[in-house]
Amino acid sequence: MSRGRAKLEGIFNHDVKLVGGSTVKADEQYLRNSILNPASQVVEGFQPIMPTFKGQVTEEQLNALVAYIKSLTPNAAASTAPATNAPAAANKPDAKPAANTTAPMAVANSNK
Repeated sequence: MSRGRAKLEGIFNHDVKLVGGSTVKADEQYLRNSILNPASQVVEGFQPIMPTFKGQVTEEQLNALVAYIKSLTPNAAASTAPATNAPAAANKPDAKPAANTTAPMAVANSNK
């Protein structure tokens, strides 16, 4: 059974049920792993059709994707610490945003 598009709003730091019955918290590590190795933890009700983005996104882009998904959950930033593996430049006020950080999300949302 497929639910169509995955809803990312409100998912951060909430439990998700995986194929096989186990549950995992959708924290930063889970989001990173889901982008880089999506077949490793498939959410119940979905087919493992998302392609991997390993080698296709930079660490900066991966951090931006995780930050974007976190931003879709109200108060997520206030309840969690910053990413421990974020590049030092990400904490500088003059840091430039990653180029084209929305491309992988467009692919993920194209499965209607």
